[in-house]
Amino acid sequence: MIEAPSKGAVIVAAGSGKRMSAGKNKLLLNVLGKSILSYTVSAFDKCKDIDEIILVINEIDRAEIESIIKSEKFSKIKAVVNGGKTRQESVMAGLKMLKTDIVIIHDGARCLVTQEIIKSCLKAAWEYNCAACGIISTDTLKHVENGYITSTIDRNNTYRIQTPQAFKRDIIINAHQKALSEGFSGTDDCSLVERLGIPIKFVEGSEENIKVTKKEDLLLAEYILSVRGNKIL
Repeated sequence: MIEAPSKGAVIVAAGSGKRMSAGKNKLLLNVLGKSILSYTVSAFDKCKDIDEIILVINEIDRAEIESIIKSEKFSKIKAVVNGGKTRQESVMAGLKMLKTDIVIIHDGARCLVTQEIIKSCLKAAWEYNCAACGIISTDTLKHVENGYITSTIDRNNTYRIQTPQAFKRDIIINAHQKALSEGFSGTDDCSLVERLGIPIKFVEGSEENIKVTKKEDLLLAEYILSVRGNKIL
């Protein structure tokens, strides 16, 4: 009998929210009475497939975040660690604290992620080593250079990749270490694994799994949560 793998989550919440112009970390803004961060962490804390959570934060937010953790009574947070200057450094800080077989990495700003997506990514990572969720591109894609459209990109095999992204631990650790040693900076964790030549299984994401970045996103998040009855799915 094969023993079930242990599964841990790294939730990155160390941003400053400059694009939101909120004067504070956007994850601490309230939507329907709860912080954005509360919704994000709740999805993982309530997921039976998650054994432990590492929360990566900006030290200046520690007091407020620890207050949220206490009031929400999250039970799976193993550690709250300080992030780095970049998202990549922040993820690595979280990875160092996890020893689980599978690691799932998620942006704190994607507060509408569902447990179904989380479970699908974990399952695919165990079966195929790596997995990431996303949605197909429906808009026409153009390459723009110096303010001018130069060409049309074939969208047939083009997807908008989201988080969570899940990996067997040794793979994602090796990917980050290689990137660090070579001075490579990627836009997501998959881009680091791609450099190892390891294929990543695609998992269906959701149009609702938005990343709250701008003020308009707050309104959309509020609407989606209202339709859901303000519940974690």
